Amino acid sequence: MHPCQVIGYIAAGAAILEIEGQPARRLETGAAFHEPAGAWILRFDNASREEPLEFVATYLLQGDQPLIEMLE
Repeated sequence: MHPCQVIGYIAAGAAILEIEGQPARRLETGAAFHEPAGAWILRFDNASREEPLEFVATYLLQGDQPLIEMLE
């Protein structure tokens, strides 16, 4: 979980993104993504076993916040 919104895009490869309450989505090269603040991110995985995944993410922090909180 992130305490802030995260926006980003897939620079190379493909990812699987699953946010709690939503179906998993495959994100191809060039796709943008948004992770809402406080949402449980169930998956953000490389969609390929052979090809590398490269992505750029921007964390919209407000002050001194951690980037990620691991949940049990």
